[in-house]
Amino acid sequence: MKFEIELDRLLRENLTETAYKFWEVAKEKVIPTNVWQELASSSKKYHNKEGGFVPTIAEHTCEMLRGAIKCMSMFGITRKTSECDLLIMGVLLHDAFKRGVDGTNRWTAYDHDKLIADTVQDSSAFLRFLSPEQHKILIDVLRFHSGKWSTDADKTFDFSKLHPYVLFVHSLDMLSSRNCLKLIIGDP
Repeated sequence: MKFEIELDRLLRENLTETAYKFWEVAKEKVIPTNVWQELASSSKKYHNKEGGFVPTIAEHTCEMLRGAIKCMSMFGITRKTSECDLLIMGVLLHDAFKRGVDGTNRWTAYDHDKLIADTVQDSSAFLRFLSPEQHKILIDVLRFHSGKWSTDADKTFDFSKLHPYVLFVHSLDMLSSRNCLKLIIGDP
């Protein structure tokens, strides 16, 4: 639960008001309620921390979000802007359907990247705080956050053909899964 509180703090401090209000509704109506307490790796094969500990999806997402927020300023992206909203939503939603759309899968849904990307693609609600171009980028970020292992990636998959934000979120995901990001509660 402490990681869900930390997620909320980071979102309130960095999302635009419109994006935060959207998130408040989406987490109640779209995101499975149990997803945040699920392990980031249902098989416990990936995302291992010290001593073999596997974090929850909430902890994993907090690590990625904190890393994203720290790095965004290096690229001239400031908080409470639509660019910040795009990146934060990409991080926040990337594993939202990791246990399927309804959250009941015992194991990781192999197509969770496609499931969330298709859901976002079918939702015009994102256009309240993102431009149509940013919406398309968010869809790609979610669809290809697993890189060459993404459901829709073919044998010719190449990050250079996609917006740099796709590689950014994928890199954060890989860094977290390999215990290269550390989470300090309360740190900006």
